[in-house]
Amino acid sequence: MKIAIASGKGGTGKTLIATSLAKVISRSKSVIFLDADVEAPNAHFFLKPSFIENQTVTSFTPLVVTDRCDCCGKCVEFCAYNALALVKKKILFFPELCHSCQGCRVVCPQAAIEKDQSIKGTIDKGKTPDGIDFRRGTLSIGEPRSPVVINALKKDLPQELNQVILIDCPPGTGCGVIAAVEGADYCLLVTEPTPFGLSDLKMAVAAIEELHIPFGVIINKHGLDGN
Repeated sequence: MKIAIASGKGGTGKTLIATSLAKVISRSKSVIFLDADVEAPNAHFFLKPSFIENQTVTSFTPLVVTDRCDCCGKCVEFCAYNALALVKKKILFFPELCHSCQGCRVVCPQAAIEKDQSIKGTIDKGKTPDGIDFRRGTLSIGEPRSPVVINALKKDLPQELNQVILIDCPPGTGCGVIAAVEGADYCLLVTEPTPFGLSDLKMAVAAIEELHIPFGVIINKHGLDGN
């Protein structure tokens, strides 16, 4: 079973809830914990894993071979994200806009675009003192696209009986959240009893409903203001 723990905003206590669930569930079931909050992963502070494996996450980057390129502009026309531009008979590439779809390679009539790789982040794997299989994704500094690392983090997970996969998602309702929650059997939305908490919860609920994933809400920090 895959359970995603998400929140409409930061600071609700999402990671504390996620790590607490991991500790409790690990008493009776096998637990895989994915820290998918790749821009600011901090679940390791709570679960204290010993890391034993590290891997680099890369994705496709176009490499234009100038000797074969006739500047026809087909790749520029295809790219919906404006990652390529034709300026004065030269193809310019803007890596921060590229979504690594490789469509530019497919449409190039001169086969002038080859595969290159750029580093997007890292994945660390380890075990906690409780026996939890802990996996952490970390986005490279300056890299704008977190789903690349999140999807790599969720890939090739072992399938075992009596196993629970917990996914600590990024806060908010952006692309990273959708990538983390997608494919989950259930989603826990953690909120706080504040006007901002309610406003962002409504957006999070709308996003999860679009994915048709069953969900529940945890109101954290209730009563801390004395009311």
